[in-house]
Amino acid sequence: MRHRRQHYLLFPLNWLRLLRRRQQGSMKFRIIQLSLVTATAVALIMLITHLSGFHMKSSYHHETPSQLIKALNPGSTSRRFDSKPSSGSGSVFPSGVATTGRLSPIPSSAQPNILPDSKSWKTTPQHKTTLITKTVCARYYSLLILVSSAPANFERRYLIRQTWGADNNIVPRWKTFFLLGQTRDPAQSDLLKIENSIYGDMIRADYYEHYWNQTLKIQMAFEWAVRYCNFSYLLKADDDVFVNSKRLLDVLQLKTTPKKGLYMGKLHHNPGVQRDGKWRVSYEEYSGTHYPDFCSGAGFVMSYDVVESVVPLFDVIKPYKLDDVYVGMLAERLGVRALDHTGFVMPVNEVDYDKCNFVPNTLIQHRAIGECLIRLFKIHNNS
Repeated sequence: MRHRRQHYLLFPLNWLRLLRRRQQGSMKFRIIQLSLVTATAVALIMLITHLSGFHMKSSYHHETPSQLIKALNPGSTSRRFDSKPSSGSGSVFPSGVATTGRLSPIPSSAQPNILPDSKSWKTTPQHKTTLITKTVCARYYSLLILVSSAPANFERRYLIRQTWGADNNIVPRWKTFFLLGQTRDPAQSDLLKIENSIYGDMIRADYYEHYWNQTLKIQMAFEWAVRYCNFSYLLKADDDVFVNSKRLLDVLQLKTTPKKGLYMGKLHHNPGVQRDGKWRVSYEEYSGTHYPDFCSGAGFVMSYDVVESVVPLFDVIKPYKLDDVYVGMLAERLGVRALDHTGFVMPVNEVDYDKCNFVPNTLIQHRAIGECLIRLFKIHNNS
């Protein structure tokens, strides 16, 4: 039955790909393509919600067939800097994770007195970054979650909305938004407009998506957050992670958690610069032998004051090709110390990327998509 269902799901998409190869560039084909995509989305949503046995109430209250998941090839998000071991990194099961339900205190940070050069940019209508969205947060949130996503990852965004991204309380404590640049695919662009009209949770930038453009996404995310939102903490995450949202918020609300000067995640301490391989950089790009300490870009937390204070530094520290390293550079310039927390579970070995391990007391786990995300959400939600 399962194999038959998967074949049924894949058939419309395979048909769509065949048509696209034969009729690429035709305006008539684009109309046919959008109709097929919508029909495929209807079938997929019905199957997901009724056949898989998994259904969560959407906090956005748009459980309609027009939800466009799996409209195009989802594609895999490129693996991040931390998919290879860094100096001092551990295994997929951190030794410091407790086996009980007790919340772990966060190590004390230096809590520096952050004094940015200027905050006048917040009073000017012109954006400092590539940000084009002007959506204003409806209320104050204890935790603002910003998720980096690629335009084609319709299914990932849908599942996040249905699981850890949603706070269904009458007065929500957290809110999730998705960060996207522009796509050169007209069909994808049309679908993104429809998706945003349904959910209204997409923050857009005026640049074309590319793996080495992620620092532009960081910049526009931070500017949007402090210009248009009021919050205590910000979680910047990728769309291939599981977030234990309730537990993360509980940890952040502990008395021992710094309210200011917080930059926390899976720490890369004194990491060496790679001169070859996927994340190689030339001496012209970076002349040093080691980077400043930084937290994995798959998911890290910052307090409001840190996010607000790094925005003026965008004019001082130019974008760097490795976005998580770039955030570490900004934090170092501010005098903010990156903190490690064992609740951030980041596989460091290539073989661990295909595993879906349950780790007790997880706050954020990379890499979790599809069935793995649903499984982890159910387990943690019932524990």
